[in-house]
Amino acid sequence: MEAIGFDLGDTLIHYHNIPLSWTNLYGDALTGILDDMELGKNEALISEGTKILNKYNTRSNPRDYEVKDVDIFQEIHQVWGIDKDVKRTIRKFFSFFQQETRVFEDTIPIHETSKLEFLPTFLTVCPENWC
Repeated sequence: MEAIGFDLGDTLIHYHNIPLSWTNLYGDALTGILDDMELGKNEALISEGTKILNKYNTRSNPRDYEVKDVDIFQEIHQVWGIDKDVKRTIRKFFSFFQQETRVFEDTIPIHETSKLEFLPTFLTVCPENWC
């Protein structure tokens, strides 16, 4: 073996109290976005936003091409009829899920073992905020 590579998310770290599937938490995350925009909780907007997120959720709708986060959230903005900073919306959405990051119990021992074996290690991270 010449090297070991790790994908950071859900391999070495996890988001505490956040399930692998975020589907059931979309409404709470979208509520946080609406609060950030000072639009208040709006069930109709949350429902429309959830439909769009579900449409692009690869666990529910597999696909063989990548869809940019900007495209997804611009679509949500369009359906919501707002002209706001989409990058801010994206940051707010992912910050909901990434509030508390924890290292898996076996992460450090695995890393230490690979160092003892003189194996180079590397990490991959998700593009933008898609971790």
